[in-house]
Amino acid sequence: WYDDALTLLNLAADRSDVAVTALGTVLRHYQNQRDAAGQYRALRRLYTLRAQDASIANNLAYFATLTGRDAALAERLAPANHEAEPANAAYTATYAFVLLMKGDTSGAMTLLRPLVSQWRQKPAVAFAYGLALAATGRKDEARAPLTSLADTDLSPREQELIRNALN
Repeated sequence: WYDDALTLLNLAADRSDVAVTALGTVLRHYQNQRDAAGQYRALRRLYTLRAQDASIANNLAYFATLTGRDAALAERLAPANHEAEPANAAYTATYAFVLLMKGDTSGAMTLLRPLVSQWRQKPAVAFAYGLALAATGRKDEARAPLTSLADTDLSPREQELIRNALN
């Protein structure tokens, strides 16, 4: 009944009185399915309703970058979130990831340097830091942060990025 439920939830998302709740449920479904493209679509719709919500903007920037969609939006949202809350490790990790995927390894490493000691506690930092280390040719050092991430929590695209970084 997943398809029917998603159809109903997406229809409900068109109603202003329940849109945010319906999209939150859709987003959770795609999170459980580890469906990065689905998460991007749900976050894109949520962002149109709650553009002022930095957490939604951060997740949208991450999934836009992960899925290769709307790079211009991600490149606008990620630095804005980081500048507004530079102490927020998740926002910094997302911004570093956006820079990495854009080819700016040096900029990503500069952002991540103050967070290096936090990678064991913060999966977002472990992911971005591990990818950045691998991109600088330090694959042996990248192995620990990247393999600390549980495959069961990662989307196929994230798993692919890790495999490619370590090979």
